[in-house]
Amino acid sequence: MPMTEVEAFNIIELVGNVYDMKFNDEKYKIWLDFLTKNGDYQQTLLKTKQYIKEKKFKPTVSEILGYKLSTKIVDTIPVEETKAYKLQHDPEFKKRHEERKKKWQQMKQEWGVMDDET
Repeated sequence: MPMTEVEAFNIIELVGNVYDMKFNDEKYKIWLDFLTKNGDYQQTLLKTKQYIKEKKFKPTVSEILGYKLSTKIVDTIPVEETKAYKLQHDPEFKKRHEERKKKWQQMKQEWGVMDDET
């Protein structure tokens, strides 16, 4: 969820007070735009406080802007991308698969690895 203007103002105020940034109208609008369109408040606040603890020079927006990690989960793989489908429909894939399978069996024999799979 994007940062609200009030949250962005809190970040700008914190940075401005600590580093005496002298935000004019234009600089304030630029920071506000970047923070509200791109930033996550909690992540940005955390990065800002960390920056303040470690750095003595004024930050740029990119140095304190925090993002929420995407939680998008793809729960299904298209059938055409599955191994079973490719083995049936893609002769080149099947050939490479068989070659690798044989090579793996040879390597296991060389190493003396025994398993139930043959």
